[in-house]
Amino acid sequence: MFSKTNHHYQDERIRYLIVDCGFGRLLVAATQHGICLTEINDQDSALVKYLQARLPQATIEHLANDSELINWADQARSHIDGECADWTAPLDVRGTAFQVSVWQHLVGIPVGQTKTYGQVARAINRPSASRAVGAAIGHNPIAIHIACHRVIGQKGALTGFRWGLGMKKQILAREGVISMDW
Repeated sequence: MFSKTNHHYQDERIRYLIVDCGFGRLLVAATQHGICLTEINDQDSALVKYLQARLPQATIEHLANDSELINWADQARSHIDGECADWTAPLDVRGTAFQVSVWQHLVGIPVGQTKTYGQVARAINRPSASRAVGAAIGHNPIAIHIACHRVIGQKGALTGFRWGLGMKKQILAREGVISMDW
């Protein structure tokens, strides 16, 4: 699922497709081993540009008729749209040892619960690394499944989210997390 490496898909074949989801257009990219990146935007061209910038040393192919990729994209879309909490599509997520430790912890945060950056830092035995936790979350290649939206500020405030605080609030509300502070 996660690999601790600085090797970021160099000279690998990355296939992708773009589908509709409740928040706009969803790009799902995968290696032969599993999903390596998801991204949401309203414009397909912006999604492709993001993919190319994020994985510049990979060979990127658009495959709209790849049945395996279609199945994985359907799972990702269902998960993002709140229709399916289960995720069985394989992942091929790579990062530094620290990033991987943060992402592994985020996957374990149950639906309907949140944690602060400090709580995540303490849980991975790096109690003074709250800011580094935030940076690792910002590099999360599969937001939503790697539940970065469930991490909030120290006093319960909503904080950064790649797709904006409005979407973060919607996702958390859908998951049953409600706060008067938002």
